[in-house]
Amino acid sequence: MRYTVLLAALAAHVSLLAQTPEAFSYQAVARDANGDPLANTTVGVQFQLHQGFPSGTVVYAASYTPTTNDLGLFTVLVGYGTPTTGDFASIDWGVTPNYYLEVGLDTAGGTNYTSMGTQRLLSVPYALHAGTANDVNAAALFGAGNTPPASTCFGQVGNTSTGANPFSVARAGDHAYLVNYSSTSPNLTVFDVSDPTNPTQVASVTAGSGARSVAVEGNHAYVVNTFANTLMIFDVSDPTTPDLRSTTPTDPGPVVVSVVGSHAYSLHTNGTMGVFNVSDPDAPTSLPSVGVGNGPQDIAFANGHAFVVNSNSNDMMILDMSDPAAPAVVDTIPTEQSPRSIAISGNHAFVVNRNSFNITVYDITDPMALEHVATLPFSNGPEQIRISGNYAYVISSLPGVIHMVDITDPTTPAIVGTTSTGDYYRSITVSGNHAYVPHALADQMSVFELFCPNTQQQVLYDPVDGTFSSAEASQGTGWSVSGDTLFTLDRKVGIGISDPNSLLAGTDIGLVDDAGEHARITMKSNAVMGVLDARSTPGAERMQLGSVSAHPLSFFTTGSLRMTLDTDGLLGLGTTSPNHLLDLRADGQAFGHRSADSTIAIGTYVDNTFGAFLQTHTDHPLQFATNNGNAAMTLLQNGNFGIGASNPAAKLHVAGTKADLWLQDTDDGSILKVIAPDPTGASTGGVGTEGAFDLPFFTNNLDRMTIKADGNVGIGTTAPSRRLQIHDLSNTASIKPAVKIKTNNCGGPCGQPETTQALSLQNQNGTEDNVVGIGFADNDQDETPSAWIGARFIDKTQHLGDLVFYTRNQFGLSQRMTIQYDGDVGIGTDNPNADLSVNGTANNSTGSWGVFSDARIKTEQRLFTDGLNVIDRLRPIVFTYNADAPFEAEGEQVGIIAQELEALAPYMVSTTEHGDITDLREVNNQAYVF
Repeated sequence: MRYTVLLAALAAHVSLLAQTPEAFSYQAVARDANGDPLANTTVGVQFQLHQGFPSGTVVYAASYTPTTNDLGLFTVLVGYGTPTTGDFASIDWGVTPNYYLEVGLDTAGGTNYTSMGTQRLLSVPYALHAGTANDVNAAALFGAGNTPPASTCFGQVGNTSTGANPFSVARAGDHAYLVNYSSTSPNLTVFDVSDPTNPTQVASVTAGSGARSVAVEGNHAYVVNTFANTLMIFDVSDPTTPDLRSTTPTDPGPVVVSVVGSHAYSLHTNGTMGVFNVSDPDAPTSLPSVGVGNGPQDIAFANGHAFVVNSNSNDMMILDMSDPAAPAVVDTIPTEQSPRSIAISGNHAFVVNRNSFNITVYDITDPMALEHVATLPFSNGPEQIRISGNYAYVISSLPGVIHMVDITDPTTPAIVGTTSTGDYYRSITVSGNHAYVPHALADQMSVFELFCPNTQQQVLYDPVDGTFSSAEASQGTGWSVSGDTLFTLDRKVGIGISDPNSLLAGTDIGLVDDAGEHARITMKSNAVMGVLDARSTPGAERMQLGSVSAHPLSFFTTGSLRMTLDTDGLLGLGTTSPNHLLDLRADGQAFGHRSADSTIAIGTYVDNTFGAFLQTHTDHPLQFATNNGNAAMTLLQNGNFGIGASNPAAKLHVAGTKADLWLQDTDDGSILKVIAPDPTGASTGGVGTEGAFDLPFFTNNLDRMTIKADGNVGIGTTAPSRRLQIHDLSNTASIKPAVKIKTNNCGGPCGQPETTQALSLQNQNGTEDNVVGIGFADNDQDETPSAWIGARFIDKTQHLGDLVFYTRNQFGLSQRMTIQYDGDVGIGTDNPNADLSVNGTANNSTGSWGVFSDARIKTEQRLFTDGLNVIDRLRPIVFTYNADAPFEAEGEQVGIIAQELEALAPYMVSTTEHGDITDLREVNNQAYVF
């Protein structure tokens, strides 16, 4: 707060050089408990003036309720407030030089003041006492050959041609921007006014028809065109080459444009105010217009409100601007006749009324209850007003005159100087010590000097002891003012410290705040605001650099953008629009790390032939390590890749105590596993799936074999319904089987052929009398076999079994032939009791039943006398087999009775055992064969 008071005192002394008002200016920034500025807030302020010492008698006290601006800054005149003790004008400043100012603040806007401290007024008492002093030596104060700044030099100092009908001008930096209100040659013309006495045109570009008004904010100039009904935005970052960025339609007849933050506002002859979001000057957005009255002429902004004057309806309309995109009319008050212009200083609005030949002053502390506090008459009709410091400059057209008005006390404005301009000067712009005025009829722009400068010497002010002195301007010491620039050539600036070099050798600017928790520099341009902050908050000590507004933080070298930190925390190198937490973009190597002779690089190939790369640039492998520092993956120079293998021996080498490989589809959750055998024998290796998923096998991109999730295996089919299902649907003429099984030779005659068996069919139960076999079926849905060959298990211990054959007729599947484990073959019977047992008719249609009867192989034993003579004695009968037969037979049979034959030829009958019959007879027909 001490530093703020000293600045206020300095401002007071400068304003007191020409006269001695009964007040001095005080300016400060109101902050909350966290040290953050209170922007656009009404606060309560109390001043108490102590005489003699800090706790001395209060000779004057007053209260104020100012409203801060966007930066939390407020300005008041100590002496003009609501007095609660004493009379400021009655203070005898010559009694003692020791006066102390105590400041109280209520951030809620009330009267519950908290003392901000008490400081001595170092120079104000002297300056105020000078109002009654008779022996002030100006030469001693300002230097020999100098006079105090005064209006004696008020007059024209420069002039330049502009083109047809110049109408409006704006000043920014060392340049003035002027528009021509013309339908044939509407231009935006730029002049270099670094030397105001010699304005020099540096650029001229075509604007819209009837270019009427221009405003400059940041690096852009905004022009409204009355005849074309458009708003144009030019990029003037290089004033010598204005670049048209956008053209946006407006309501009919735009006459004035003004820019506040990220919004532009235009007034129109149809009685509306246009609203435009210009945060992106290349693509401004038109928002709903607002009705503002009949004949709007000018607009000004203060205290969160806009004030528009209407010349046809003789009134002023007040709009709430708390939402800049949607202004709302809150009040309308009458003015004098034909208000043409408005300007605001502090809490007062100054309105020019052309047909009433005056300006009226309103207290706008409460925008909802404006108070008329003064009227200043003129001898001719004023056109426009602009304010700089404690002075207002009013231009009249007929005759052409600029009036200098002292508004130090807004309630008693006074004309303190005039200068002639010539007729038809309708607008004025003030910047620094100069006014710029376009002349519509003469097609020129004139420059007027406002105050006399001190050219021989400069006044120096010491903010430590509060004293003034003078020095040669060429010495480059102290602070100097050039136009809008306050500068020092001493190269050392200290804020909160008297010796910046003591912070760090070579320091030119030092900012110290050891009493608070922040030493902060805040920068703002329209809606963009950033901060450089040394923060000492306990537990959060850090150096902070960043944007406060919703804008990215960018870094430049050689004038080119190199790095951008976006508002969402994404950092881009080589891009202004990062899409990742770290977004590196470059043709070629974007990231590199070197250690000794090893280099790793990440980047993209310039021609994108091979896309992106991660590689080593030297003869070293590329390793990927985890937190234990050991390489988890290794890519060798020969292209072998190892996971858990530091020296992989194959293109993919996986090593480890559990060397498994998983391939997972995240869409359905399926996992393909390749598992190495467990060296402990706890588990075997293999290839398989995790979960209820099939395992297919491909060749030539065709499905060759599938192991279903239920264990069925299909070869040539992807939907096997059996444990092994083989499809060979080839249409080629081939005798090759669908399945071929080859085994080793047993090495000679095979007494035990099981050593070479190629296929083994086993019944899962394995109990005696169970069967297992192979069925033959057509390609139907139920796979019912037409024929079946299998084995019946007889003795599990000795592995004894029969071979059985079945075929299907219309009645079902029936056993047709049996080869028993002892070699007996049965046809039509499943229990043969001879080498060949046939149950049914044996038909030898074209051949004959034969036995070997060659004499060379027979040895005669005796004569067989029982031949036909025996047969003649047999009794043939027709019979059917009953239930005691060892087989099933249908229909009638023809034959003999074995017991009858046994009586005639017993050697032809033998017995066997079957079921309950222990001596079942059967006939040996060998005797019938010769």
